[in-house]
Amino acid sequence: MSDGMMIILIFAGIILLPLAAVFLVLSINRASRRRKLAKYTGQTQGQIERISHRGIDGPWVIAARYTVDGQTYRIKETAKLRSQTIKIGKLPIGQKKTFVLGQICEGDFVTILYDEQKPQHALILGNEGVITG
Repeated sequence: MSDGMMIILIFAGIILLPLAAVFLVLSINRASRRRKLAKYTGQTQGQIERISHRGIDGPWVIAARYTVDGQTYRIKETAKLRSQTIKIGKLPIGQKKTFVLGQICEGDFVTILYDEQKPQHALILGNEGVITG
């Protein structure tokens, strides 16, 4: 194998391996969320107790409270965000991130899906996406 071909293979590996790792992690996360959505058949209304931000590079976290059969449970989930381009005319100058759940604040109600066998296992319906911070 020539030196030029070896250099190309090394640089291809440097680029492709991290991309493959990111793709694998995102695929596993998406599959896990789909399994939970299929398994969690119970549905109730929950109330957002707190929305907190974990630092400049950290994610937003939504803490919600919900009740099933008279028992109160709490759930914390990383808030998923959607990115919108900020433009002046046709020139993009930045991005604005908003919650995929829309304009939410403490005290708002959200739909909670939970496992009917283990109600402490739950997720916030509609909080799906890739961007977290």
